[in-house]
Amino acid sequence: EDNTPKAEINSRMSRLLEKCKDIALENNKKYEGKTIKVLVDGYSKAPEDKIYSARTDTNKLVHFYSEENLIGKFVYIFIEKAKPFNLEGKIIEGEIQKNE
Repeated sequence: EDNTPKAEINSRMSRLLEKCKDIALENNKKYEGKTIKVLVDGYSKAPEDKIYSARTDTNKLVHFYSEENLIGKFVYIFIEKAKPFNLEGKIIEGEIQKNE
């Protein structure tokens, strides 16, 4: 039987999650300032916001804005900001591919 107080369990879990976020952010920071190819798989939230969700070939989540419907297309995104669990960037105009 585990006699660890609930408050201690919660504190440990919080510290663990913070460490995971720190490591994830450190790994994602390596993408800032780089252009990467992604496959657009849908909208990030509401379609009217025109914020798309895409995945890199290593399954990193990328969000970006576009006026054009790009679902199902490969595009190149310049990564402007890294967050712990996703990347944010802008589309490189003229770099849209339908299929490979």
